[in-house]
Amino acid sequence: MLLQAIEELKEHYRYDDRALVRRLVWFRTLLERAETVPSQDKVRVQERLTMLDNLLEQAQFIQEIKKRAAEEAAEEAEARVAAEKAHAAKVEALVAKTQALLTELEVRLADQEARLAAEAEARTRDEENAVQTTQEMVVGLIEGRFPSLAALAQERVRQVRKLEDLRRLGRQLRKAPDEATARFVLETYTA
Repeated sequence: MLLQAIEELKEHYRYDDRALVRRLVWFRTLLERAETVPSQDKVRVQERLTMLDNLLEQAQFIQEIKKRAAEEAAEEAEARVAAEKAHAAKVEALVAKTQALLTELEVRLADQEARLAAEAEARTRDEENAVQTTQEMVVGLIEGRFPSLAALAQERVRQVRKLEDLRRLGRQLRKAPDEATARFVLETYTA
């Protein structure tokens, strides 16, 4: 009976393919949803409808639907591509900004390291100058008070490289009451 209905539809709409195609689409949709039609009958009817698929494929309104679907899909794809390009541009901008910040930080770090190195070098120089000046003062103290110990003082004082140790040695030598005590201090002093 369903097969006969298909044949009657074909006969009735033989000069209007568009109307026939619409009716066949409806027919197929109803058949797929029908729960009272036995599955054997459904299979036979769908086989017959499959023979008419060529007609469906060639139908103008089906082609229009496919064209619209393809256009919509293309528009969606273009929108996705545009969104992805915009996102990629943002990411590239963030990467560039990050690289610029890293470069700036590297420059600042290099400047900081150079400044710290210069300050450390200046402190070392200042400390060396202070050590040398204090050594000269201790040797001058000995030369003034005990000239015979001048050579020993130069030798021993040059070995002391810490400013605080030189100051301690100078205080002990200043307090020395005689040359023997000063000699003892010079010979036994260890920094």
